[in-house]
Amino acid sequence: MFRQQALAEGIARSGKYQLVVSAVAIDERNSTLADSLTRSGFKTLEQWGRLFKGEVTFALFTHQQWVNWVQEHDIDDRWGDWLEYVRLRYGF
Repeated sequence: MFRQQALAEGIARSGKYQLVVSAVAIDERNSTLADSLTRSGFKTLEQWGRLFKGEVTFALFTHQQWVNWVQEHDIDDRWGDWLEYVRLRYGF
């Protein structure tokens, strides 16, 4: 995550983009990953973004949130096959 954050900061400082986001997506069932930074003093992964004072926005979301967002906004049913596959494959 540190390398990703540093790369995003370099991209942001290039001035080529108005918004640069460093994002992490996790499975909400993966408590090992969700709690992986506790030994470093972070209670949650969301706190990771507060460590840096650069130009980059940090975002954390779950795979389940992403799939639900796609489903809610898929008004033309373009993603129906993908949604069915993901839900069956990963048990969402």
